[in-house]
Amino acid sequence: MTQNLVGQTWEQMLWSFREMVSELYKKWYEYLRPCLDPAEQALFEAICDNVALEKFWMHSLKNLSTFLVRKSRQRVIVLIDEYDAPLNLAYEHGFLADVRPSHPSPVTFKAENSDPV
Repeated sequence: MTQNLVGQTWEQMLWSFREMVSELYKKWYEYLRPCLDPAEQALFEAICDNVALEKFWMHSLKNLSTFLVRKSRQRVIVLIDEYDAPLNLAYEHGFLADVRPSHPSPVTFKAENSDPV
C-alpha cells in the first residue's frame, strides 16, 4: 500500500493516517475475522469504518501486527517508509508540538512485535 500522510494541521494529518490505516485493516479483514474475539472484531470493524475512538488509533498498527502474528504464527514486519515525513510536515506547518508526544519510536514497535505468539 502506497499512500502519504497529508495535511496542514494536526487534525488533517491524523485524519489522513486514519484513512490509510482503515484501508489497511479492510485489506486484512477477511483473513483475520475468524481469529478475532467479539471485542476485537468490534474494534477492527470500527477502524475499518474509520469511526473508532481517537485513543484506539495510537496502537492501531501494533494491534494489526499482533492479530497477524496470532493468525499466521509467523513474524510480522511493518515497514514505514519515510518515517520522519510526518514530523517534517508538522514542522513545516507549525504543529510539531501536537505530533511529537504521540510519535512512537520504530525500535520500540519492532521489539514488541518481533516474535510470534
